[in-house]
Amino acid sequence: MGDGVFYIYRMEKTCKRLWHAVLEQAIKDAHWDVAARAWFWSKNQGIGSFLWICSVLGLSPELIRRLLAKILEE
Repeated sequence: MGDGVFYIYRMEKTCKRLWHAVLEQAIKDAHWDVAARAWFWSKNQGIGSFLWICSVLGLSPELIRRLLAKILEE
């Protein structure tokens, strides 16, 4: 890999770790914060939205929502 390609790969990996951390924190916050819970069901697709983060991370929003609902029921 050329230096430029490696740099882009490393930056992409770093960004994905960041957005994964944002999603993890939102799941934790959803236990006590109504706004955090609402964020998961928002239809917003802008940068930083739940749907956007799922797209970046290759995750199914529907699956995450189902899992979150189960977690919150406990």
